[in-house]
Amino acid sequence: MKKIAVIYQDRSSIGLARFVATTIEEVFKDYAFVENYFLDELPDNFKIMADAHVLSDNSVITPAKNHLANFDTLTILTRDINSNEIKALDELPADTDVLVVNDTYQTSVETIYALYSLKVCHLNLFPFNPEEDNMTVYSGFSVAITQGEAHLVPPFISNTIDIGPREVSASTLVKLIDILSLDTDVIHRNLIRHIKSYFDTSLGFHDAYLNNYLKTTVFNKFMNESESATIIINDEYDIIFVNEKAETEILAPFYAGKPDNGHRQKLSLKNTELFYALSDDYRNKSTVIRGEKYFISKEPIAVMDEILGYYITIQSERDVRDVEQTARKKLSGDGLTAKYHFADIVHGSEVMDVCISTAKTAARTEHTILITGESGVGKELIAQSIHNYSRRSGAPFVAINCAALPETLLESELFGYESGAFTGARRTGKIGLFEQAAGGSIFLDEIGDISFQMQLSLLRVLQEKQIMRIGGNSMISVDTRVIAATNKNLSEEVKKGNFRKDLFFRLNVITVNIPPLMQRSDDILPLMLHFLGDSFKRLSDDDKNLLKQHPWPGNVRELESVATYFETFGALPDYLHNGERAVFDASDAPAFDSENIRRQILDIISSGTQLSHGVGRSVLSDSLKERGIHIGDKNLRSILSEMNDNGLITIERGRIGMRITSKGYQTLKILGYNQK
Repeated sequence: MKKIAVIYQDRSSIGLARFVATTIEEVFKDYAFVENYFLDELPDNFKIMADAHVLSDNSVITPAKNHLANFDTLTILTRDINSNEIKALDELPADTDVLVVNDTYQTSVETIYALYSLKVCHLNLFPFNPEEDNMTVYSGFSVAITQGEAHLVPPFISNTIDIGPREVSASTLVKLIDILSLDTDVIHRNLIRHIKSYFDTSLGFHDAYLNNYLKTTVFNKFMNESESATIIINDEYDIIFVNEKAETEILAPFYAGKPDNGHRQKLSLKNTELFYALSDDYRNKSTVIRGEKYFISKEPIAVMDEILGYYITIQSERDVRDVEQTARKKLSGDGLTAKYHFADIVHGSEVMDVCISTAKTAARTEHTILITGESGVGKELIAQSIHNYSRRSGAPFVAINCAALPETLLESELFGYESGAFTGARRTGKIGLFEQAAGGSIFLDEIGDISFQMQLSLLRVLQEKQIMRIGGNSMISVDTRVIAATNKNLSEEVKKGNFRKDLFFRLNVITVNIPPLMQRSDDILPLMLHFLGDSFKRLSDDDKNLLKQHPWPGNVRELESVATYFETFGALPDYLHNGERAVFDASDAPAFDSENIRRQILDIISSGTQLSHGVGRSVLSDSLKERGIHIGDKNLRSILSEMNDNGLITIERGRIGMRITSKGYQTLKILGYNQK
């Protein structure tokens, strides 16, 4: 238990001494006790030994000097008026002359100041001097205010209002908490109760301590729960604040051998390894501390151009890896995973054996991979299989169709943006797909359709392995493997000037070409067996021959649609018998026929439905307009909602958009949409 010495001039203050001791011990109960000292009773060379020393007032400073061994533990007692006792003053008429009586002239003046601070402004307050020889100078007063000193009030004053002794101020008790290093919840609770006992909360004067305590508590909780070690220093590199992680992991060796007196934060960083690492202003630089690699950021704390100190965050490379692993697990839970493996690729042709073998070899490398092939051949299936066959299989797989989004939206999706980067941006900013795919793979489908500006941005990512968020001012390193895909001949696009040559060579490190279905007829029946299951037995030999002879311009996607049609009607579509392609002519039906509109919506969504995404409403609306259908956004929303309710399509937020269901495919076939 710690000792608090309260020092007075003499025993004339014995009543005050007992009152002060009782108050302090109520607050520091079980942690500290009070011992009173009276200077006129002490031997000349006597030293007052205590953990904290409190002087009763300023007049005691000089005579107490020779009795103090440690001035770092010194504070002066200040006192507050009990605001609950001054309500009687409200009944006094305005402009009444009132004599304020206390044991000294100085304390009378202090009481007047305190009363004015408590908004007692309607009275004319005058200080009383008990050393005045001629008391008749106060004969004009009929009202006096005193604080437990009624015996000092001149006898001719008829109305004396005793507002009780002044309480030990919260500022004195807070100072003692700091000196004694007793920053405990119990003491703060006792102090809060003490403040509330003598301060009328409606006056708001308790807020200075209470609100500051609330802010400090939240600040400490936030900082101590941080994944980073945090240190705040002043401009001289003296420590102002350290969180628990910084104290135990970074500064523990520095503190070794130094007393834990609660003032560790007053130590300096100047003679530590950290000082040399922090000699320059920088962000996210790496350094080695006691053999372990750390990432350190140092941010100035300034008022305009006047630097007051620095905010330092420190993370070990080990912790950063742990955070990344946790993030990857969360992203996996959010669906950013590859579902398919090479074993899932149904085939029977040698040409697909070669394709898969090439893809497996490429998967084991870290090189960028370009997958080429016509629409519908299964490029994303190969991309997911490559990811799952690589060392990155446990990390995120993120896919995006570059042709499905306008340039500005594509840029924000890929690279993310900072808070307030543009109108409508999230207040917290947004992490981009490259960052979400950190440690894993990003699949950029339809890469041949991006603009020249986006081509330049992607080239920078492939070259530097860094991205910059929209509205940001710093580069972010990304360890993300790029797998791109296109149905275009990029070398021809380069010759035409539609695609950057430098980007083409960056993408075309390893090419995996998926042949169209018409070049691998041995895959057709295995795929039909996969799509139909037991219904495959219903196919006749003629049906199988028709399937092998068809050119399959829609590749595997078209084959799947034919399988759905056969499962529904028990026969192959007529256009296979006629040797025709599955097309739709918009002129075959009235543009505003409701059934026709739904057929065309299903056709558009069917064409855009992929493994990782569907069709956005804006793309759907534009496609309908190209077909001469202008129904307005409100009507389109209504139709889509109805189709979603009927199970024909699914509508999801973000890049997934709208996708056709199995029921939707069947309805499309029933409506004869694949027939001229």
